[in-house]
Parts: sequence; structure tokens; C-alpha cells
Amino acid sequence: MKKFLGNTRHWLILLFTAVTVFSSSTPAVQAQLAEPVPDWFAAGTIVDLSVSPAQVSYTVYAGKNGPLPNTATILKSQTVDISSTCVFYGTFGNPDANGYLAFDGATNYIKCDAPGIASIWSLLYPSKPLESHVFCNGGAPLFASADVKLSSGTRANPIMTAPYLGIAYNLPRNGSLAVSQLNIGTAFNSAPWTPKVSGNQLLTGGWNGPAIIAATGSFGWLTYLDPAWVPAFRTISGLSFRTWYQSPDSLTTMSAPTSYTLGTGAHALYIGHNPADNSYFKGSLRTAVFDPGCPAS
Repeated sequence: MKKFLGNTRHWLILLFTAVTVFSSSTPAVQAQLAEPVPDWFAAGTIVDLSVSPAQVSYTVYAGKNGPLPNTATILKSQTVDISSTCVFYGTFGNPDANGYLAFDGATNYIKCDAPGIASIWSLLYPSKPLESHVFCNGGAPLFASADVKLSSGTRANPIMTAPYLGIAYNLPRNGSLAVSQLNIGTAFNSAPWTPKVSGNQLLTGGWNGPAIIAATGSFGWLTYLDPAWVPAFRTISGLSFRTWYQSPDSLTTMSAPTSYTLGTGAHALYIGHNPADNSYFKGSLRTAVFDPGCPAS
């Protein structure tokens, strides 16, 4: 009988210990299971014309600022290959030896169909649906980039245009000078730069430099740029915008949009053409990235 009571006491002690340990660890387990709330989201379209067939992908991702100053973290992302939706209008040749595909400035362009932010966002955050249009006023990554050659002359040079989003990335040229232009209802231009015949590597962006760095690092974008652009963009915050022109590396500030409305539904993307003014790009394009972002709340 004493042996039985001793065993019972032993098991009761073990049970009490287990319950105590489990109870004390419950907050930690709950903390681990709590999903971080994103500070912002963005949707990057990446065009690679150096390969045949051309590759076009659409990445929706969410991020959070920090944890350290001037840093950001990608929380979730989903990439969709939309290459099969792309239609090549006019006559195209093959990419040249350096991977640049020529646009004639008159008839040829590419049109692709993007699924839109909302449908992909619903897979990432099903309990946080997006409205058909959202108001964006800073705090998110907003940028465009290209590895491009510009033909001579005076041209609007639309690189990537999304009419439904109300956003266009252009590289207008006027004689011997060109500018990088982000058009969100209003055109925001960089300082003029002199195009090189061999090719030009460019980045225009702002609002959240650390988020731009986090996105390009996570997804392998902008590998054609000198890494020196990274520290140059790391301190961008608020409503500031900058343009990077490579070789000789130069960084200039530019006026920036204070807000815009971003559509989240499925939409068409035009490469080398803007149907609104019927302008065409004349030159050669190897790679381009176009990424509008918005606060998540």
C-alpha cells in the first residue's frame, strides 16, 4: 500500500510539473504563431527580353519595416509567370549578342495580362481582402528600372505602361539628353542624363528605400546595377525620390508623387507602347522592372 501511494504521489508531481511547464510556455507558443502585420505591399512586374522566349513575371509581396533602422523585411510573396499571356505585335527579331531586343518605334510592342494584386493577395492574406482601388501616400516601395538602349531623336519612349493602374515608366529623349520619368497622372522627371550607345542601366524610386533593397535582394532583381546603388537608396524615406544612373555612377534627387490611387484588379501591361497617346519606344530593351507599392492599412 505504501508503494502504491508513493507511485501515485510521483505521478501527480510529474503531472503538475508538465501542466506548469505547458502553461508557462503557452504565451511563447502563441507569440510564435502570431502572424506579423504587413506595413506595405507591392506588385513587381519583371521583364527579361534577353532570353527567347521572353520571360515576364508578376510578384505580389508584403513587407514590414525594420527591425533595424533603415531596413525592411519581406514577409510573404507569390510570383506568377505571365509570359504565356504576352502577345508580340509587329515584327521582332532576336535579341542581339548582348541580350537587347530591338523596338522600331512605330509598330512593334508587347502586351501582357497581369492577374492583379487583389487575387494574389487573397492567397497570401485571405482574411485581409483588398478593395478594387487603394489610396497610396508613401511608406511603400515605388520604383522602376531598365537596362536599355535609346535610339537618337525626340521620343516619349514608353517602357512599361499599365493604363488601369494609371502608372507609366518612360525614358523620354530630346536630342542628346534623356530623363527617367514616372508618370502617375502627373509626370515626375529625373535630372537629364546623356544616353550611351552601349546601353544604360537606370533606377528611379522612392518612398521606402529599405523596402526596395529588401525586394530586389529577395527576388534577384536589379543584378545589372552596380551594388553601389544600395547604400545610396538605403536612407530614402517619406516622400523623397531619387534616380540612379550608372557608369559613371550618379545619384540625383527628383520631385516625387505625394499620393496616387492604385487599382488592384487584373490589368493589361504594355511594353514599348502607351495606348493613351499612341507613343512607341524606339531602341533596345534587355530588362525592366516596374513596381508600385502602397501602405497595407
